[in-house]
Amino acid sequence: MARLLHSAPHSKMLVTSRQRLHLLEEWLLPIAGLGLEGGAASEVAELFLRSARRVHPGFRSDGQEVAIAAICRQAEGMPLAIELAASWARMMSCQEISRQMRQSLDILTTRLRNLPERHRSLCALFDHSWRLLSPEEQRVLRGVSVFQGGWTLADAVQVLAADESLYPAGVNGNPAPHSPALTHLLLDLVDKSLVQSSEQRFHFHELVRQYAAEQLAASGAEERIRQRHFNTYLHLARTADQMVRGPEAIVWFARLEAEQDNLRAAWQWALNTERFTEAAWLGVALCHTWHIRARWYEMAQWLEQLLPHRHLLAPELRLALLLTLYRFWRALHTFSWVEAYADD
Repeated sequence: MARLLHSAPHSKMLVTSRQRLHLLEEWLLPIAGLGLEGGAASEVAELFLRSARRVHPGFRSDGQEVAIAAICRQAEGMPLAIELAASWARMMSCQEISRQMRQSLDILTTRLRNLPERHRSLCALFDHSWRLLSPEEQRVLRGVSVFQGGWTLADAVQVLAADESLYPAGVNGNPAPHSPALTHLLLDLVDKSLVQSSEQRFHFHELVRQYAAEQLAASGAEERIRQRHFNTYLHLARTADQMVRGPEAIVWFARLEAEQDNLRAAWQWALNTERFTEAAWLGVALCHTWHIRARWYEMAQWLEQLLPHRHLLAPELRLALLLTLYRFWRALHTFSWVEAYADD
């Protein structure tokens, strides 16, 4: 193609590809998924309905609009994923399809014989793309699968710092503040349409994230990576708790707002793995900022899950937990809880 462009400099070509060509003459036009706007009348919902009626002519969406919308959101407008999900409409309700999609990508498959092999299942498509990645690109992709709602380069450096093959350590063994190798690897994944970047943040399609998370679980590195993810956002919460009390409060509230999904993921991981002390410290660190943001109900729900395990906490942390809960119960006027734990 480069030779053809050189020989015919006034020619124009429209090329579709999952990755950049890296040619001087190249103009990039990213193609997003189908639009989700409009709910049941959206482009992606219409595609689901048409695909479902091909396999189940009597299919009706009545009463299933919420589940169909959930399927479309989970697929994030990816046409192949929508068509594969809809192919199960003659055997499952839309609610069940959505539930299965949350658990595994294995449901997104078809037995149609006139499709290319790699398009007969989403896992096969992702497997094909995975095999084309270098070992370093694979390590980065599965590592960043722990992020929810996007991440910054600095966050990726912190979370992947344990993998010395990606970049050398900085001063005293701490991760370097800037990592050219990691930056290039992330940009390579962007060029291969596996990661997107915008406004100094990286993110990726939820189904790609699910696939990469499965690869992380199989790699033996998941616990280490998730621990570093938790540590990164605990540090953010503690830093923000101090900074929002000063002249940069607006900046730090915005930073916390951008990381809400990562903070929730860090909390849930600590709770699921019975790291109750770490979960309590994260809740205490977020107390001031979430109280100002009026996230009273969510924080109370978080911390109430620790109450059955409060005697496993150090006395000073148990007291901090109960005082934090009291602050949110008072905001919610839930005084029955206060009386129940007054002796603690």
